[in-house]
Amino acid sequence: MAGSDSVDGEELRERGARTEEQQRPSTIDEADRATTSKASSEQTLSSHPSPDCLAHVYLTQLAVRFDPSKAPTVLYDDGNHLVLVVSEGKLYSWPVEWVATRDDKSGNRPTPKISTLTEGPVLAVRYSLDGTVLAIQRTPTDIEFINREKRTEFWQRCRPGDQLLGFFWVATPDYDLALVTSNGLELFQLLPEHNGLRAVEFRKHQVAWYSYTHESRLALLASSTAAPVRLTGYQFATSGLIRLPKFDLPTQSSPKLPRAVSVERGDVKLLTMYGRMYCAHVDRAAGQLMLYRFYRDALIHQHTFPLYSSRVALSAVDHALLVHNLDSGVVLVQDVLSSSKHPLASPLPLGMPSALLDERGAPKEDSDLDPYNPLWDFVGADMVVDWANGVVWQQRLDLAALTASCSDRTSLVGFLQRRRQDLPYASPASSPRQLTLQVVKALIQDRESLASISRAFDLLCGAYQEAVHQAQTAAGGGEGGEP
Repeated sequence: MAGSDSVDGEELRERGARTEEQQRPSTIDEADRATTSKASSEQTLSSHPSPDCLAHVYLTQLAVRFDPSKAPTVLYDDGNHLVLVVSEGKLYSWPVEWVATRDDKSGNRPTPKISTLTEGPVLAVRYSLDGTVLAIQRTPTDIEFINREKRTEFWQRCRPGDQLLGFFWVATPDYDLALVTSNGLELFQLLPEHNGLRAVEFRKHQVAWYSYTHESRLALLASSTAAPVRLTGYQFATSGLIRLPKFDLPTQSSPKLPRAVSVERGDVKLLTMYGRMYCAHVDRAAGQLMLYRFYRDALIHQHTFPLYSSRVALSAVDHALLVHNLDSGVVLVQDVLSSSKHPLASPLPLGMPSALLDERGAPKEDSDLDPYNPLWDFVGADMVVDWANGVVWQQRLDLAALTASCSDRTSLVGFLQRRRQDLPYASPASSPRQLTLQVVKALIQDRESLASISRAFDLLCGAYQEAVHQAQTAAGGGEGGEP
């Protein structure tokens, strides 16, 4: 990373170790909480990290299994929450919801739904949102469609001379399918019998790459890879298609990189946190992570976070932003609603399933587990395809570990109040509500400043007021916001 603020992997680890040393329990009550947290960790399922290896983010293994030696295609269909594996002429569909929780000790693993495909290349696969039609991109210009109920097929080719960059299903009054080509956006409707498509509209754009997430219903089209990169956004809302204003993505140069670096698809990621849509740009030349928030009439810069590695990956877990430093092997947890630009706690390595670790917390000798190895692909908001082991991991936050590591208790109260209560936590004591009570109790017992205690209670009252407002909105049938 360029700039005077850059640090290498070893310095990141040493900084984390110094912070952990400074944050050891200083009171009897804190020591009791640390002991209780460790005891709770020992009782969790094997997907929880080893109790001797503190981690703020850890991996749980999805039911997905594949053989890397058979050169499969592994894709994530975010519109239907499915992990799709194409191997040897068959399509295996694994619902992401079928994840064993840390409390499930049965060891049962679900089996996927299997469909037989005709012979030929498979570049991409997506089910329609109602699951009745399977779309398979066979070539850079052609898509095969299979009506699963009637067992009929039809094909669609993009406009002559264009290259098909990808496609996705949508749910708007006028469109069912969108094709992104090198020359723009092709929009279609399914015919009533689901035996063909009707072309509805074509939006002309020069497109080098694009990004789309079903969670945001937003497609981001990039004009080129060389600066200046112009972004054009379309949101496929339930009310119709919304075109967002064009935006020129700022890029910077550095002494090591005198020319503006190119902006590839992997440098930009669409993230949804707290119901807000962000465009995250990894600006390696500037050594910064730039977050731009989408509004209906503008794309506004809202956050800048320093980067400590030239190789990073981004995830969003329970509305928290995770910045994976692939060179140093640590992950930083950021909260976009916090007033601080610093991570919530010191950077620590990613927690691994304890079944693959020895008693020292290191990978077993017979295991191919290698965190952040080049055979990892970060897909969706929170998943990792591990091509070395033929599995798919899902990332989770360890709130108890974050609570034990965070020195800013006031900010911690706000962070805990913004976490989901309905997730499968290791024990009731590690839920956000119980951890919040522990933090507030420690604030009072340790006789923190009145300003800190007052701020903590303000955050609690604000969170309660927001919860009441959301409950009233849900009872009244209110809809979520749009950019």
